[in-house]
Amino acid sequence: MKGQQRYLYPGGNTPQGFYSYYNYILSQKEAEKIFCIKGGPGVGKSTMMKHIGEHFLEKGENVDFFRCSSDPGSIDGVLIKTRAVAVIDATAPHIIDPRNPGAVDVILNLGDLLNVNKLKKHRLEIVDSGERTSAYFKMAYHYLRCASSNYDFMSAIFNELICEEKTAEIIAALLDEINKAAGMEREHGRGRRRKFFACAVTPAGVINEIESIATGVEKIIRVEAPDGFGNQRVLKPLSDELIKAGHDIEEYYCSMDPDNRLEHIIIPEYGIALFTCNSYHGVSDMRKEKDFSNYIIDVDAYGKDIVNDILEDQKKSAAANIAKAVKMLKNAKLQHDMLERYYIEAMSFNKLKKMEEAVIKEIEQIKLSI
Repeated sequence: MKGQQRYLYPGGNTPQGFYSYYNYILSQKEAEKIFCIKGGPGVGKSTMMKHIGEHFLEKGENVDFFRCSSDPGSIDGVLIKTRAVAVIDATAPHIIDPRNPGAVDVILNLGDLLNVNKLKKHRLEIVDSGERTSAYFKMAYHYLRCASSNYDFMSAIFNELICEEKTAEIIAALLDEINKAAGMEREHGRGRRRKFFACAVTPAGVINEIESIATGVEKIIRVEAPDGFGNQRVLKPLSDELIKAGHDIEEYYCSMDPDNRLEHIIIPEYGIALFTCNSYHGVSDMRKEKDFSNYIIDVDAYGKDIVNDILEDQKKSAAANIAKAVKMLKNAKLQHDMLERYYIEAMSFNKLKKMEEAVIKEIEQIKLSI
């Protein structure tokens, strides 16, 4: 029987540029081994990691696949949870520096498998393509900053529409439900946070993986909120209480504000997920499959027509700015695809296959940890 697989994003395209949560994939203390892959575009990093993940998935082991926000069809890393082993693309912009080489970290340099002389023939084209790619990314981030301003405006309005008492009532109700399902009294001290994105702004549009990250979850608590509402007002106090109670949790943040805007929480140990839902992400298709409960943050009852008109205007403006960012990311990918062709021609894929087989063999020597 195949193991459980999930897809999520360890990094995202945000108003702040590329934002990384890669260090949360697997901590140094938890890890049996972390393979850090270095190499240029098109040299087979994604394919190699995908093959490694699928190999252990077929053996019945649980694997997390980490998608690339700049190319959702590519993989930036895999976590073989049953062996506490990660294989991660450590090439810019998601640089993962080996902290304990030999003891935990292993560096795989795919640059050693390249025919450098072939690349030198296209040196100017490679540099030019790289610069064009970078320029498109910068324009995408500018548009995302504009969209972020729209959301900040909406959040400010919602802060006026929803009083603290109502927010406190929602938090208390959610805590009570989680407490009944999991129990908040723990004795082993503070819990740990792992941070990721469930949704990403990509060249293919805004893509969310809520259904995927819900794999293995038995109970779903759904909080329905309008676009632009600051979900962290509800989820951050919940998250803090869960950590104080000693629960290890996964937090999923919004690409529009990766520092603050918490969108979803999962408590893996108890199979509980708390998802906020709006026009960009929802969980309605899972109602029949899971233990399901629903809460609604109703702001229309507090608003006036003029306020609702402003909110709708900002929502449309945000969507337009995100669409423009997506267009720039699509242009960046086209440039990056051109860049990959030069590296593909210079790469020894036979040697890469042997490296892949060696890595799989090395991982198989590590005992199952779960």
